[in-house]
Amino acid sequence: MVSIDDGMNINKISLSFPKDQEKIYQDYYFKDSLRVFRISFLLVILIYGLFGILDTVFATEKKELLYLIRFGIVIPFLLIVFLLSFFGFFKKIWQWLVFSAYIIAGSGIVAMITQKPEDHIYYAGLMLVFSAGYFIVKLRFLLASLAGWSILLIFNVAVIWFSNTPSKMILAYNFVYASANIINMVAAYYIEFFNRRQYYLSRKLTRKKAELEESNKNLEINVKERTKELIENEKKYRDLVEDINDVIFSINSKGIFTYMSPVIKNITGYAPSEYIGSHLSFFIHQDNLKTLLNDIKNLKAGKYYQSDYRVKTISGKNVWFRISVKNVITNNNPVEYRGVAQNITKRKNAEEAFKKSNRRLQSVLQSQKEMICRFNSDTTITYVNNAYCKTIEKPAEELIGQKWIDLVPKDQKSKIVNKLKLLTEGEEDTITYTYKINLPNGAFRWMEWTNYIIRDKAGSFLEFQSVGHDITDTIEKERLEKEVKVARSTLKFKQNFLANMSHEIRTPLTGVLGMAEILKRSKLTHQQEDYLNTLIQSGNNLKEIIDLILDYSKIEAGQVKLKMNQFSLEKLVNDASKLYTPFTDKKNIKIITTISPKIPKLIISDSHRITQVLNNLISNAAKFTEKGKISVNANLIDSLSEDNDNIYIKIEVEDTGMGINAEKKEHIFKPFFQIEQDYNRRIEGTGLGLSICKELTAILGGDIGVESEPGKGSKFWFTFKAKIAQENVKSVRKTNSNDTLSAKSLKILLVEDKIVTQKVVTILLNSIGHEVESVNNGKEALDIFEPGKYDLILMDIQMPVIDGITTTKKLKKKYSDLPPIVGLSANAFEGDREKYIKQGLDEYITKPAKKDDFEKIIKKLGI
Repeated sequence: MVSIDDGMNINKISLSFPKDQEKIYQDYYFKDSLRVFRISFLLVILIYGLFGILDTVFATEKKELLYLIRFGIVIPFLLIVFLLSFFGFFKKIWQWLVFSAYIIAGSGIVAMITQKPEDHIYYAGLMLVFSAGYFIVKLRFLLASLAGWSILLIFNVAVIWFSNTPSKMILAYNFVYASANIINMVAAYYIEFFNRRQYYLSRKLTRKKAELEESNKNLEINVKERTKELIENEKKYRDLVEDINDVIFSINSKGIFTYMSPVIKNITGYAPSEYIGSHLSFFIHQDNLKTLLNDIKNLKAGKYYQSDYRVKTISGKNVWFRISVKNVITNNNPVEYRGVAQNITKRKNAEEAFKKSNRRLQSVLQSQKEMICRFNSDTTITYVNNAYCKTIEKPAEELIGQKWIDLVPKDQKSKIVNKLKLLTEGEEDTITYTYKINLPNGAFRWMEWTNYIIRDKAGSFLEFQSVGHDITDTIEKERLEKEVKVARSTLKFKQNFLANMSHEIRTPLTGVLGMAEILKRSKLTHQQEDYLNTLIQSGNNLKEIIDLILDYSKIEAGQVKLKMNQFSLEKLVNDASKLYTPFTDKKNIKIITTISPKIPKLIISDSHRITQVLNNLISNAAKFTEKGKISVNANLIDSLSEDNDNIYIKIEVEDTGMGINAEKKEHIFKPFFQIEQDYNRRIEGTGLGLSICKELTAILGGDIGVESEPGKGSKFWFTFKAKIAQENVKSVRKTNSNDTLSAKSLKILLVEDKIVTQKVVTILLNSIGHEVESVNNGKEALDIFEPGKYDLILMDIQMPVIDGITTTKKLKKKYSDLPPIVGLSANAFEGDREKYIKQGLDEYITKPAKKDDFEKIIKKLGI
């Protein structure tokens, strides 16, 4: 199982969820698909029947037989499946019934093709069946793929054994049907994948919605409980207030006392009668008189105010009251002011003492490196230290009085408020939360805060204090680690996908190119030879595209390792130039090579990768040059050490072609960039060649570049690092017995599960005088093998029953005298050859293989 970002677990091959989840999905898929299935099946039946008109027009002499196939077998079976969809048991077997219907429908068309092979309309009908099976009738990806390839197999068996269809026609339609199956498989795969992903996300959203509704329900319960508590607390506080000895008074609009409660005498020493008829100024200490007059002025405009005042006493000691006043309005005019005065002397004294202590504490807090913040129950900030101000990038005077909750992202506010409630309600002693804030300069920081309550001596709430840490670096590190993990997982998935696609494409390509090579040796008309050359060129182009994509993928994954060897640069350059001479001769273009005499005769580097870069540059020059010449120059540009064992070599490929403008030169070495980018471009290509060259030259220790002007041609160059080799080979290579092809007729055992590949390889080997016996898997090879019976074994890697590697190991364990075992596989990734040879094979050939490949490997093995 693999995991993607949103948490969906799904098998990437079968596209199935874990067992319980898959069962739920199958129920959903059936219900969701039933209506579409019925409509699509009726449509397929209708079209299948309407196409009976073709039997009347094109197959008059065989009309009755074709009618029997169409109306006597296929359509009745489809109708039966359609009618079964109205029964309860249909749900358990519907996919297999649809699968069977797909096979029956396809087989019906195949039967019609065998009867009328010359009428191409029936071939097109099979393409319609493929499309319907993959996309219309709601058949799952795996079954649709199995059915599609099964129909293709049925097609081959039928047209080969039961019709006189020309072999080139069979080959051509095999190429088309195989391509259609591959394209349909990829499309059907992703359709089902994203359908499952949409289903998964929909269920996930439903669960989240249910959780949210449950959370809201719990919140409503909490609100009701808190409201009840508030009502009870209000009653409790009301009873408590009535027992407090507060001073009750009233004054008129002119500030004259009209009432004073008796308790005033116990506090100030003055009797209530001394206040009645006196002005407020008799009650308030001279130091607070100015404040009182301003409050009265404001009270006339409003309805209520509250302030703290120092009051007069007979003894002259300091007594403080917190006075709350409310006006009584008649006819829109205040006629009386009623107030309550609470003795807060002890509190004021305590506050003063607290302020002195707090000033000492502030000096300590301001020096702390951690961020410290104090705030009220509504999150209004009452204090911040220097570290807080420095992190938030705002001064203390701007922050105090503001609500810090406004800095918190909206989606996290309610969560934090609920956590703070746990503190005020005593359920937690401390709470911690994390959130991200945006700073004034546009940056953001991640903060982690630990909160607790500051209480008075009686245990009552005073304010919150929060200590914070900037954890941005930690969060960013975790994020980067996660991104790297995801990137590695994505790269691994892409590598596996490319490997599988390469294998699946190379295997049928073996049949296409092999049969084309066999046909080319037969007697053909000029037109047939032209058709065949087009087919071979298209197949080779497809193989080249696959190789380019694999090369780019290997480079991207860092899997390309240099394989150093000793070689002649002069021979390498001349061989590369000769490779393109047939193409340039047709254009009357000369390729001129120049090798500097300063370059040693033999050097050590990776000749394969240097050849790959050079071939790409010469190939591009040949493509984009219509007249003139192509020059290939190699020069020594630098020595890397005093003993001159290490050197830098520069190779230039200069042409007289169309040239490149400055804007395109900036992007020419980027992946998938093409010089001609419109729909009328003359030169085809993937746009990967030069980007691969850039990566390879970097691995070779060099660089690559281009100099060009439109209409004046281009000069591509690249450099690489090499070592000077010892001159220990002769200039003239003697011919030995291994340089000539063996004239011996070999008895070869071919272990291959693909029938087409068996056929192609057998014909190719027969054409060079060898006898071939084929088996379908490793088990059959083990059963048939006898010592001395075979001179060579060609072993496919991936096979059913027993694979090629396991078979090789079993043979080597059982027999001491074995012929060479050569791997024949479509696995073409970097290191595949070395890996399989290490596991027991003697040599390795990559599909699609040609006759020359077999001749070279036989010569190399010396048999």
